[in-house]
Order: sequence, then structure tokens, then C-alpha cells
Amino acid sequence: SVYVVSGTSIFSISVTGTFIFDGSTAEATSASGSVVTYVEGVTINSRSAYTSGASAYATTSVTYNGATLQKTVKLTCDKDGNLS
Repeated sequence: SVYVVSGTSIFSISVTGTFIFDGSTAEATSASGSVVTYVEGVTINSRSAYTSGASAYATTSVTYNGATLQKTVKLTCDKDGNLS
């Protein structure tokens, strides 16, 4: 997922998750995130990844031109193993 300011792509964040599912329930067992910056002057303040239920999350906070920008992405697995 890309964070865009005034038509300029500033950074992107993505999440990867590992899930277990059995046809009736699903659970996220691990999560990892990655951040890519596209312009000079972006400072990554923090980034983390975590799971909750059937979802994997990655979140980051960056500073650009004196502003703090934050973004969280989510990947969810349903009981049939479909990701969204």
C-alpha cells in the first residue's frame, strides 16, 4: 500500500502473514512487514508487525517534510484459506 502526498509516492508498506485454517476457522500465526521509501528526506521512525485473530498487520510511522505520516496494512485469511 502506497502513501501518496500531492500526487507523489512517499513510501509503501506491505505485510506478509502465515496462517492456519481448517475449513471452520482461521488464525494468523506470524506477521512481517517491509517499508520502501521513494523520495529523499523520508525518515522511518518506527515499524512493527503483529497478528490478531485471522489477520496480520504491519504498521509504520515516517517523517517527511516535517510531517509525521502513518500507515497500517492488514491481510486477513478466511476459513477457506482465501486472503484479502
